[in-house]
Amino acid sequence: MKGGGGDFDRLERMLAELCIRMPPVPKALRWQLKERDEWVFSTRTVKAPPADLLHYVRKAIAGALPDFALIARQTDAQPCALHVYLIQAPLQLFLQLRWGDPSTVAAGIDAILALGEDLARETQAALRRGRLTPDGRLTVVGSDFLDGFWEVAASTERAVRPGAAAKRPGTRTTIPSPQTIVADALRWCRAGA
Repeated sequence: MKGGGGDFDRLERMLAELCIRMPPVPKALRWQLKERDEWVFSTRTVKAPPADLLHYVRKAIAGALPDFALIARQTDAQPCALHVYLIQAPLQLFLQLRWGDPSTVAAGIDAILALGEDLARETQAALRRGRLTPDGRLTVVGSDFLDGFWEVAASTERAVRPGAAAKRPGTRTTIPSPQTIVADALRWCRAGA
């Protein structure tokens, strides 16, 4: 994933020092990636804190966010997390991954980012095969702190949430891990290939 230049290369080096791969930032966005604050890299001005995952998800689902990338590591706020938000239509990928001691979290974060890289590639393949429509979207939200989900929506249909567990009042459900959610969306993209 070399060749973004400027702040993209700086972020890639910073993550490599932590033994974490660079998230799958689309080539078209790499030159736009700027360091907006310490450990906050984005292709656009950051108006809401990266920790406000639901703000970004809501705006993306409403169609208010064009293609963009935001990668931020926050260790001085709650939750301590690595935030990776990437939109390259039709994919909208939001990851909020628990941050702690780099020696214990790096491998888990890197594995999820590897799945995210596969998902970005397979989303484009699903688009070419007609599994996804150019005006539709695949939204994937994986968080170590909030309920995650993935959903597919086309402009002519309501979204379906294959990744969201049905909840009944008074019952507890296991919250799927970010890795499980991304892997499920990846399997959906590959179906029928």
